[in-house]
Amino acid sequence: MKKKNIFLILTSENFDLKLKGDKEEIRDYNDYWLRRLCYRAEDGKIDVYQYETVTFQRGYTKEQIIIECLGVYIDVFINYIPDSYKKGDMAFTFELGQIIKS
Repeated sequence: MKKKNIFLILTSENFDLKLKGDKEEIRDYNDYWLRRLCYRAEDGKIDVYQYETVTFQRGYTKEQIIIECLGVYIDVFINYIPDSYKKGDMAFTFELGQIIKS
């Protein structure tokens, strides 16, 4: 199911990385993000919403950027393991495209 936009708050450091072209955003696989990012499809399976864009906000300031969203996936970290995760951990990964508005 396609949705128009999702709004996410970032730390200043991560916000700056997005401005420099970082092409992914990772969110923990937990109950909060399951409720926010998933839905039950007609066949009864759990699926992940797909978004056209992601609006990132620098902390609780008014500074925002809008980035094209190429897809949202559930990843299991086997070969590539980001900081603060360990092998076998699961997370939601947003694959990002071009900056639309900064």
